[in-house]
Amino acid sequence: MTPQEEQLFTKARLKIEEQQALLKRLTAPAYHLGVVVGIFPDRVVVDTGNQLFELDTVKESLDLKIGQSVDIHPETGQIAKTSEFIAYGSTGKVVAIDGDIIQINIPAGLVSTRYSMVSDISVGNKVVMNSTNHVIMHR
Repeated sequence: MTPQEEQLFTKARLKIEEQQALLKRLTAPAYHLGVVVGIFPDRVVVDTGNQLFELDTVKESLDLKIGQSVDIHPETGQIAKTSEFIAYGSTGKVVAIDGDIIQINIPAGLVSTRYSMVSDISVGNKVVMNSTNHVIMHR
């Protein structure tokens, strides 16, 4: 093989590797979108709607709050970023409160949840929930 052919093959190999890396990124699994439901000193619990993730926290971790939307990286299982976006869900009326469990009457029926982003909820309040049935607003 001549030096010119060898250089051409090297250039082609590098281009193929670059394209394979891009293809791998484009076909990677989607991020899990979730809501923070619990914060502990060494871990965070995130609800993605169909499963809960319990993630280790690190000191350089993001400043998280209960009810905050987050993206979970599909390969590392760690929080990749936070979001201010809120996925609004059902609205309803609080019919009962038992300790930290709130029962809400929505058009589809009764829903019980223990997660609320607002603290002063009482029976009779009209509430708005997000897509994972966390109370996010009331009046």
